[in-house]
Amino acid sequence: PVLTAYATRELSSGRKGGGGRVGALFGLAAVALGKFKYVLVALKLTKLAPVLSMVASSLAYSAIFGPAYGCGMVGLIFVHECGHILAMRYYGLPFSPMLFIPFVGAVIQMQKLPATAAQSAVVALAGPVVGGVAAGATAFAGHATGSQLLMALGDWGFMINLFNLLPIGGLDGGRVADALHPALPALGLVGGVGL
Repeated sequence: PVLTAYATRELSSGRKGGGGRVGALFGLAAVALGKFKYVLVALKLTKLAPVLSMVASSLAYSAIFGPAYGCGMVGLIFVHECGHILAMRYYGLPFSPMLFIPFVGAVIQMQKLPATAAQSAVVALAGPVVGGVAAGATAFAGHATGSQLLMALGDWGFMINLFNLLPIGGLDGGRVADALHPALPALGLVGGVGL
């Protein structure tokens, strides 16, 4: 309200030149950007961030692959991440909300490390296992109905879950390799570069 009154006074004062107008516009933009950070904080505090990130990913994939395939891709990523959630809940591990990142996938952060290497491996493998089952069901439905879309989504689901099993860094296979021996992810990275 103060900025609006100031901007109105400057604009109606009859001064020559646009300095007052430009200053008022910059001031208005600064206030708007200042308020925007509160919107971001509110999104983080609410359950809207996962849904909005899922919608953003769906729109991004849909812009390239079409809405049916794009939304199907995001749905298969969602099921994969739900596999991790099931394992973390089973072991009583707290975790962050799911966050989708367009053209990267999705992420769920564990807020407490698993007690054993075996638990860590199970949590890491749960995503590809559940995602692989979902890809298989999608491919089966595609073959049963003759749907090219479902067959293509099933193929993509298998490919992305198998890729995720590579023993490289932050991928699920890298987390399993790290649980087996700390040097294995580095070897996986070297092997991955060779691919």
